[in-house]
Amino acid sequence: MHEKTDLPQPGVWHIPGSGQTTITIDLVHEYNKITPSDRDALDRLLRRIIHPASGPCRVQPPMMIEYGVNTTIGANTFINFGVTILDTTTVTIGEWVQIGPNCNLITVTHPVDDYEMRREGWEIAHPITIGNGVWLGA
Repeated sequence: MHEKTDLPQPGVWHIPGSGQTTITIDLVHEYNKITPSDRDALDRLLRRIIHPASGPCRVQPPMMIEYGVNTTIGANTFINFGVTILDTTTVTIGEWVQIGPNCNLITVTHPVDDYEMRREGWEIAHPITIGNGVWLGA
């Protein structure tokens, strides 16, 4: 069955509407305005955007993360500029991962066979897991 919800659940059709994305988009906007060489400021703000279980990592601005709290990034991971993470559900990135410029991690999709659902804005999300030591390029 389909259900309207503020907090999307993995594998369940929903119509998005969480206020968390409004909070995150403002933090991401602030992050993207920081001088890329100011690592301390970037690290402090990134800690406010992503899941608290994340390890020390680097994400080069500019970047876009939808919820933030659903994204966990492992220690010593480097994500180059232009990453887009649509983390409607969990995105888990392992340790020592390298992600190249302009990569997209998208957990959500829309109905392809049901025009009415698509028109109404229904979507469904499935988790993404990237293991340790992976290199990902676009």
